[in-house]
Amino acid sequence: MKPKRTLLLALLVWLALPASLQAQGPVGAPEDSKRERIHDLILQRLNTELGLNPTQSQQLAQIMRKYQQQRWGLKRQQRDLTAQLRAASTGGNDAQVQPLLQKLTATRSQLDQVDDQMFSEIRPLLTPMQQAKYLLVMDEIRQEVKAIRRPIPPGYYPPPGAGTPSQDAVRVGPPY
Repeated sequence: MKPKRTLLLALLVWLALPASLQAQGPVGAPEDSKRERIHDLILQRLNTELGLNPTQSQQLAQIMRKYQQQRWGLKRQQRDLTAQLRAASTGGNDAQVQPLLQKLTATRSQLDQVDDQMFSEIRPLLTPMQQAKYLLVMDEIRQEVKAIRRPIPPGYYPPPGAGTPSQDAVRVGPPY
């Protein structure tokens, strides 16, 4: 239980770091470095949660890395299109919104296809129980990252004692 909490806490802290601190990393691609660290944390969590043997762990990492750049590119494209759609929808111009909707739908479909391809390669490595755990853990991670990225509403102040998060406050999503 403790390694899982430590991994999640490390992921939360890294994602929550101010952009100025992240930019102090190595010259070149601080965003790629951040993504690599997150990817490594996800792999560690999957190893722990799924109880992978060394061979499974190595093969899973290879497969996930194979699809990593493609997924990141599609995710970036999805974020950009969503921002464009948000801006275009405030003007109420159907001619601008329609092509953005089509591109966003196509990008989401491509991302789903990449995820399906990746899982089809991962499945033979895992037992049925590990496959189920893989899907559940990946869903939990997505929910946790989504909760971290959610903006804090204006005027929100954390309750007293929030400076020292409890075990329940650190973990987001359903119990393990």
